[in-house]
Amino acid sequence: MDRDRSSDTNEIEDEFQQRPSRMTLGTSVYVRDSHYSWIPATIESEPDDKKKVKVQVRFPNDWEEYTTIAKGGEAGKVKLERTINLSDYPNEELPLQNLEADGVSAARKNDMADLTNLHEAAILYNLKARHSDGNPYTRVGDIMVAVNPFQWINGLYSEEKRSFYAKNLIWQTSSGGAMKSSQLLATAAAEKQALGYEYEKLGIKPHVYETSSLSYLGLAMDKSDQTILVTGESGAGKTETIKIVMNHLATVESTRPSSQSDLVKSSSSEHGAGTVERVLRANPLFEAFGNAKTLRNDNSSRFGKFTQLQFDVEDHDLAQREGRHIPICELAGSKCITYLLEKSRVVSVSEGERTFHIFYQMLGAPDTDKENIWKEGLVGF
Repeated sequence: MDRDRSSDTNEIEDEFQQRPSRMTLGTSVYVRDSHYSWIPATIESEPDDKKKVKVQVRFPNDWEEYTTIAKGGEAGKVKLERTINLSDYPNEELPLQNLEADGVSAARKNDMADLTNLHEAAILYNLKARHSDGNPYTRVGDIMVAVNPFQWINGLYSEEKRSFYAKNLIWQTSSGGAMKSSQLLATAAAEKQALGYEYEKLGIKPHVYETSSLSYLGLAMDKSDQTILVTGESGAGKTETIKIVMNHLATVESTRPSSQSDLVKSSSSEHGAGTVERVLRANPLFEAFGNAKTLRNDNSSRFGKFTQLQFDVEDHDLAQREGRHIPICELAGSKCITYLLEKSRVVSVSEGERTFHIFYQMLGAPDTDKENIWKEGLVGF
């Protein structure tokens, strides 16, 4: 068995070595840079016997407009002509740029799984291009990548936007027939795969409402528990994303087509919105005791939080008798569990950071409030 595996590995290595080199004159590639991680360039010479090539850095026209220029590295001062040692790169090749047939950059893909050359540099430049266009969301198959725009984008979370995703991914009342409703529902409800090209034909661009809509559909159609994992670095926007998702899940019923019981729709929406409102109103309390200022984020969560929204799903047979092809899925309650609190921050913090907000809030409270907590208040504070 081991000899067979070794033989297969050698065959793959031999096949790779015999493959023609893609590092030819004029090829558009990315090269590493100490300031910008990766920058676009064009190969200006064939590899020599020491596996070195000369490249010319070629910045996009909008480089300075949509790039935070590194200290001491203004675009005009970046070394444009470089000699690159291919031995410093995997497989002795520079990562290729994604270009259309006419040589124009193929970045800005809605789904990065559609990129011909998928690697770190391609992912970063695709996200950068979409960010500059005001599109913070990008798919990678079933995963939704969000880049914090650090500004409010008008219309991104409007009622019309909520209704659009609910209508196309749940209620299926859109016209045009790009895909049969039953086929789309079956695929999306099971969440076996991203719909990719069919999404493009329906005009469904990447959005966090896509994630919440498919989760709701899985609850209603499959009666199966759904999990949405929100992860990222400090300041990436995790807390805001959770709020957006919960609000959408609470208001999905309000977008149900009017032909399917207005009474149920209104009562369910009001109850769901009230439940989410209570969850969101508890956030300041969690943040007071669990959030603190760090070097990267003034309101960084220093604990983990698991929020469970609990739904009552209508019986499928009853829904069919009532003329509803999607059963009612009402938000009935919620549960929140906290864990992994950074307790050491109470007694020790790094320079430039602070302990938990609650201590500063108590010190900044009116004297009457302090006296309610301490018999003599905080004398001298």
